[in-house]
Amino acid sequence: MVPSDAKVPVDIRGLFVSDKDVYLVGNSSDYYGNTATYWKNGLRVQLAPDNPYSSFGNAVYVSGSDVYVGGLMGDSGPAYWKNGVQVSLPGPNKYPGVTSLFVNGDDVYAT
Repeated sequence: MVPSDAKVPVDIRGLFVSDKDVYLVGNSSDYYGNTATYWKNGLRVQLAPDNPYSSFGNAVYVSGSDVYVGGLMGDSGPAYWKNGVQVSLPGPNKYPGVTSLFVNGDDVYAT
């Protein structure tokens, strides 16, 4: 499945399948930098489009109707987004940030 915005540079880093839905995660790029992005069935969702720092998406996990994306928020370090809302995590502001996610109930496990 090719993301719907394949005319801009994209970097796919992860995949999650839930029922008939396919989620890809990575970055979309423009001349301003990288933006953490996921695609659900080819439709793009950017997670930090107005932030002046680059962000990176590395992992995606879906639990019910909630979409979690792990990565790096360039100005604040490792983070994950739950339904587009950023949650900053402790740790060094070092690439690549969060590279894997698992959710069990209300608990989010990120490495």
